[in-house]
Amino acid sequence: MPTLLPPSPHALALAIALTLPTVKMAHAQQSQAPLPPKTVAEVLGLLEDFANDPTIKTTLIATNSKDNILNSALGMDDDLLTLQLDGIQEHAFDGGEGFNVLRLEANHGATLTETRNFQGLDVPQGNWTVQGTGDFQFGALVRNSATLINQGTIVGDAFVAQGATYGGNGKVRNLIVEGTLHVNPTQGAAWVGEDLTLAEGSTLVYDIAQNGDGAKVQVEGTAKIDNAALTVKAADTAYPDPLYFTVIQAGKIEGEFGEVNSDLLYLTPALHYSETTVDLAYTRNERRLEDGAGSDNGREAANGLEPDSTAPGTPRNAEDTDTPLNTENTNTPDSPVNRGNPAGTGNGALDALLTSTQHQAADALEQLAGGANANLANITQNSARPVVGSLLATLRQGSDAPAQFDSGNGRVWVQALGNSTTTDRAHASRALQQRTHGVVVGADWSVNETWSLGLLGAKSQTQVDGRRFDADLDNWYLGAYAIGQRGPLALRLGATYGSHSGDTQRNLAFKGYRDTLKGSFDSSTQQAFAELGYQMGSANLSAEPFVSLGYERYQRASYQEKGGDAALRVERQSRQNLNNTFGLRLAQFTLLDNGMALMPSLSAGWKHTYGDLQSKTRQSFVSTGKGFTIEGAAQDRDSLVLAAGLDLRLSEHHTLGVGYQGELSSNNRSNGLTGQWRMSF
Repeated sequence: MPTLLPPSPHALALAIALTLPTVKMAHAQQSQAPLPPKTVAEVLGLLEDFANDPTIKTTLIATNSKDNILNSALGMDDDLLTLQLDGIQEHAFDGGEGFNVLRLEANHGATLTETRNFQGLDVPQGNWTVQGTGDFQFGALVRNSATLINQGTIVGDAFVAQGATYGGNGKVRNLIVEGTLHVNPTQGAAWVGEDLTLAEGSTLVYDIAQNGDGAKVQVEGTAKIDNAALTVKAADTAYPDPLYFTVIQAGKIEGEFGEVNSDLLYLTPALHYSETTVDLAYTRNERRLEDGAGSDNGREAANGLEPDSTAPGTPRNAEDTDTPLNTENTNTPDSPVNRGNPAGTGNGALDALLTSTQHQAADALEQLAGGANANLANITQNSARPVVGSLLATLRQGSDAPAQFDSGNGRVWVQALGNSTTTDRAHASRALQQRTHGVVVGADWSVNETWSLGLLGAKSQTQVDGRRFDADLDNWYLGAYAIGQRGPLALRLGATYGSHSGDTQRNLAFKGYRDTLKGSFDSSTQQAFAELGYQMGSANLSAEPFVSLGYERYQRASYQEKGGDAALRVERQSRQNLNNTFGLRLAQFTLLDNGMALMPSLSAGWKHTYGDLQSKTRQSFVSTGKGFTIEGAAQDRDSLVLAAGLDLRLSEHHTLGVGYQGELSSNNRSNGLTGQWRMSF
């Protein structure tokens, strides 16, 4: 039976003094000894009576206290010493003579390295660690919301109230738990010299380390389990090591756990009881991998990753195999964990996923899906559009200017461009930021009074940054264009072909699994446009309403990532769309006194895109070969197209200009700047 009382008459008198400190020693020895307390409530009553007795000497030591009592005995009186300290206390707290109780009340808690001559320990609040040995003969009480980590020896019994936590690998005579008993590999597990009682409503929290290490509760006497709950925490554990564990080893096991919980989604802990042990084994439960997904892409990846060998119901515990639980050579505090026969899948990514919580599984599957691969079309076309945009800006400038602004039968022009685009900007975790910079060179000449023809070439580089995703594109372009002008009516035509070489890198990190996956791909883009504008206004100020029709096509070859078990084979991707834009362009021509001329311009338009706007690609895990489809950010059906420019004619043949081009929509946003030099001849 748990007891706070050693059987000696002097100790009995002290126990009565704990309840009635004013009773004299001689009278106490003649009195009938009180029954030993069995519950937290009984111990709490004894301690409260002791603390409230006016004959007890009370002492408070706070964090800022300068009292020299820290390294000296309290004296001959019965004492209540209250500590409100934080941090590691390298002081020997000595209760001296009499019957003494140590009360720990710091908000955050502290570590006590040594205590002497204290018969009782009261922990009302805070997170405390005791490291001393051979103190607290009449035991300890851990109250609601407090935590006591015993790394030493409590000679008496320890009572753990509801809402309180007891942990550590220290030794205690009897341990009565109405709150939480915490076991983890770092702090170890309780060592009980006599009996352990896990009362109904209490919880044993059992932590498993990432490397699979665990600890077990050692009970010399009887471990009484009164329908307590067992919560297994293995969220940081790498599969498949944590297969078999001994949770409690005792001289005798009485009762069973009522409720067994785990933070793992796909593995369920199962308990095995013997006369002297409570053992834990994991089983693969009935949940499918897709049950942990938080998105359509995650569900697709789960279906592509789950081979038949890990389907729900596959045996993964001792009862379903020929390997029995080893209850003699199990995880003592100083010995390795008994892991049995590892039963991993051989796929590191899948093994890590199988030991995930719901939240971890959603994140892991999102990473495994490689959703950014479906956005390669968006990325590549976003890098190609500034080339057509800069070409259109150049063709419009030629139409806007008065005849004397660009004299001659031909011209050569060079543009430096820089563009920044955000894809899927409504979802921060999936958004891709890309930057493109390059140069466009063109030349055109007059065929007759109405038409001019031209050619262009361009080179650009694109860098893409996303969550655990990076990409680089090397882009080359060739194009042809034509300008037709008859009175106020202007027709602009153009087509470009782009060749793109890309490299991608995905950096996966979840549940201890790390993988760097690299891919290389080739793709091409084709763009064509026809724009019709009608110029109105005077020679110096013009307004041009315009309508344009555009065509875009994208093609990418299949490729395979290089890396670990999460590597993907990404199938080819293609799409094509038509679009039209209605807008208005304003321009002003100002001749300066020094002979130079200045022409600012501004345009705005509404762009509507036709066809399938989704960005999907088919891919499969190299390790399983199962195909699945993922989806990237969709193109927007409608967007606002903006452009602004400022040209300065330096001389009859030379012109400098700067310009802005932007396209704004719900999912995507693109902004670009250009600088241009033109020479007419």
